[in-house]
Amino acid sequence: MPVFFANDLSGLIRTGRPRDWLVSMVSPLARALGLTRRPFWAIGVGGNALNRALRAGWIQYRLLALRPSVRNGLP
Repeated sequence: MPVFFANDLSGLIRTGRPRDWLVSMVSPLARALGLTRRPFWAIGVGGNALNRALRAGWIQYRLLALRPSVRNGLP
């Protein structure tokens, strides 16, 4: 399917909230203590990794709108 339009939405995500900074401080400790086997801590550590990747520009949130291709005159 051809892309109709694509927009980068990464700039709309706030990555410097107080909760984010708290999680970034606690995540290494949680990982060192093996708490990442628990869903609560695993989500926090994963969220911290996502936040760091967004701030570094390694990943982006993108909105893609697709439209179907036309083959043999059929929609």
